[in-house]
This record gives sequence, structure tokens and C-alpha cells, in this order.
Amino acid sequence: MDKLRALSVFATVVERGSFTAAADYLGLSRTAASRLIMDLEAELGATLLNRTTRRLSLTQVGEAYADHARRILDQIEHADREASAQTSQPRGRLRVTAPMSFGVRHLAPRLKDYMADFPEMQIDLVLNDRMVDLTDEGFDLAIRIGRLSDSALIAKKLAACRMILCAAPVYLELRGTPKTVSELTNHVTLGYPYWSGRDAWTFEAPDGTTNRVPVRNQLWSNNGDALLNAAISGLGIILQPDFIVYEALKRGDLVELFRDHHAALVDIHALYASRSFMPVRIRSFIDFLADSFTKDIPWETI
Repeated sequence: MDKLRALSVFATVVERGSFTAAADYLGLSRTAASRLIMDLEAELGATLLNRTTRRLSLTQVGEAYADHARRILDQIEHADREASAQTSQPRGRLRVTAPMSFGVRHLAPRLKDYMADFPEMQIDLVLNDRMVDLTDEGFDLAIRIGRLSDSALIAKKLAACRMILCAAPVYLELRGTPKTVSELTNHVTLGYPYWSGRDAWTFEAPDGTTNRVPVRNQLWSNNGDALLNAAISGLGIILQPDFIVYEALKRGDLVELFRDHHAALVDIHALYASRSFMPVRIRSFIDFLADSFTKDIPWETI
């Protein structure tokens, strides 16, 4: 007797409620399915199913055996999928969410190399600065920037960035350059609503002391590039990640203020749901991003 096949037939009979339904599902004859269950019962020396002309029901022994059989079959399926994942080529659709500015500037340009390596993959990239729920909204992966809240998600660090306080030369000529971080209260500041420090910006001085400076933002935007452009035009002072402002600083469109005062160091992570089995399409993308950002982090040049 093929014990594994018999277990599969038994579990399917239990799930489908009849020999006929199970046989149709498995592509067997009803006689073959019934014979496998009878052989299994004979080997066990126990009756697993009560058979009547109207219905099937599990015996007490059958109930316990069905639970064990399902766990065994699930473990075998898991082992098969895991082994296959080690050798199979990534294929299928991957839904990824990322912050708008980071996605446009530093994620989308890298996708060409990934797609060249894995031509059977399709990427659905959704850019949104809002915090999305991966499970509820059907995403496989999220790129998050900043401190991570406690959750069931698994995080893979891709890179680090720092928050930079800066303003345009035209603004500083008009309003004056603040001499201390505390003077920011009297300046025009531009705020990002999704950041935890929206109404007060915190800085660490060279001596290690911390200054928490209340700010009155005269412009709010949920997008870092919108704030960048407003700052370049001379509207006010921004506190934004270096991966957004580094090019403007190199060109001289913006000037960094209080470089010796650290605003924050934050990490960029790839987040994915915890699971015992990770599909190869997700693993391949995470590995690609980790390798790509190890080789090339352009904002580290400032």
C-alpha cells in the first residue's frame, strides 16, 4: 500500500464528505479510493469512517487520525514548496509600496536591473507616503523610512539616512540666517505631516545635549519633493532626508544649517509579513535591494 497516497485520499474524503467527491477531486475511481481507505484501516486495525448509505462520519479514532494526517500532509507540502523555492526562478506579480519621493528617486531607477535578471516577474509599485497595511491592502513588501513601530512584520535594513536642516540662499538673505537652533521658532518652516516631529524639531548638540525646538510650519505637504521645491523657491526652512535634498545641496540651491547639530539618523527598511515560507519572488526582490543599496547610496556623498 502507498501509505502517503492513502493518507491523501483519507484526508480528502474527510474534507469533501464523500468517496465520490474525493475520487473526482483526486482523479481516481470511487473503487480505488475506497480500496485505499480499506487497506489503511486494515493496516491500522481500526475503523476510521462510519459508512452508511446516506453519509460518512468519522469514528473517534478517525477524528484523531484525520488531524495527524492533515498535519503530515501540510508539512510535506511545505517541505516541497521550500525545496522548490531554492531552485525555481522567481515569477509572478509582486506588489510593493514605498514613499513617493524615495520610490521615484531611488527605487524605480533600480528596477530595470531586477527585471533584467528576472524577466518573468511583474512589479506593481504603489507610491504613497501614507502608512499602508500590508495584509489588508494586499502588499507583499513595503519600504519604510524612520523608526519602526512594533509589529508582526519582518524588517531588512537597506540603508541609512539623516535628516538635514536647510534653506535657500534667497531665504537666508531675506530673513537672515538663524544663529542658534532655538531661533527656528521665529522663522518660516515647512512641515511634513507624517513625521513624528511635526510640531517640534529635535536636535542633538555637539556636547550631547538635546534641544527640542517648537516650530510653526506655514506650509504642510505630505510629499518631500513638494517641500524641497518650496524651500528652493525661498519659502522657508525644511528638515528633510538627505536622499531628497542632497542634489540641491550640491548645486547650491540649498544651504545646510547647523551641520554640527544632528537632527536624526533614520534607517530605510524593506518590510514583509512574517511567514514560515517566503515565496522566492519576495526573497529575490529583498536580496536584490539589499545588494543594490550596498553598492550604491548616492546621498552618502554629501
